[in-house]
Amino acid sequence: MLPLFRFQTAWLLLVAAIVILFYGQLLFTNRFSFLLDKDDANQAYAWSRFTAANIQKGIVPLWDPHTQGGHSFIGEMQTGLFYPLKLPLYLWPLDRSGLPSMRLQHVSYVGAHILAAWFMFFLACEVGLGSFAALVAGLCFSLGGFMGGPVSWGWPHLLDSGIWLPVILLFLMRSLRHTDLLRAILNAALAGLALAMVVLAGGLHVAIM
Repeated sequence: MLPLFRFQTAWLLLVAAIVILFYGQLLFTNRFSFLLDKDDANQAYAWSRFTAANIQKGIVPLWDPHTQGGHSFIGEMQTGLFYPLKLPLYLWPLDRSGLPSMRLQHVSYVGAHILAAWFMFFLACEVGLGSFAALVAGLCFSLGGFMGGPVSWGWPHLLDSGIWLPVILLFLMRSLRHTDLLRAILNAALAGLALAMVVLAGGLHVAIM
């Protein structure tokens, strides 16, 4: 069991290294940012700043008084206020201008792509593919198509939601395959938890899919 764990860990580290290299200029230089698009600046980054500023004051921002004469902040699903993986962004100290760290935003973006590749790797292994084929599947899912294209670049909440799709399928398949009722129910519950993460991340369209 331990050699198998080490073997899988080596593949997962390789996947992470490739994703980091792919986004090397985003991570290690100041030449690029996915926050320069109009929607990212006016929505994603602005929501992150508003949430972080309030949470660090001990306030849960349920209401946004700054737009449309005031409206419900949690009524807009895309804000992803309760998405657990965004908590480090909200707790990280703001700079002297009261703005969240753009570097941390970039790290979070690349981290989501690493998780996407890992989750697809596990799903590919579940359906019987070898480790190399699973690596290719994970990288194609994370870096190409819907997840790696302009959709995830322009709307990070869709990326945060999309990474959970392989997890839903993984546990759904395990639930359908198990002959033990309790294990089947447990895996079905885990699939439901992954679907809840899709909703919490704010990707309405991904949740519908």
